[in-house]
Amino acid sequence: MFFEHDSDGDGYLEYKEFAALVKKLGVEFSQYELDAACFAVDQDDDEKISDREFLDWWDKFHGISIENVYSMV
Repeated sequence: MFFEHDSDGDGYLEYKEFAALVKKLGVEFSQYELDAACFAVDQDDDEKISDREFLDWWDKFHGISIENVYSMV
């Protein structure tokens, strides 16, 4: 799903793409929460999110493996 939301195929999610992905995964954020999540996920502060940054964040803040989410979608 990460790469499906990578619309330009560069291997990273722009913040807008990240928002679409988490929404698809069932996470609803207010704009403030989305801004905070982008800041938390983007560990190297390059304004794009790698698959590793995303997976690390998901596992840490949601307490379930992304592999389990894939089986639910």
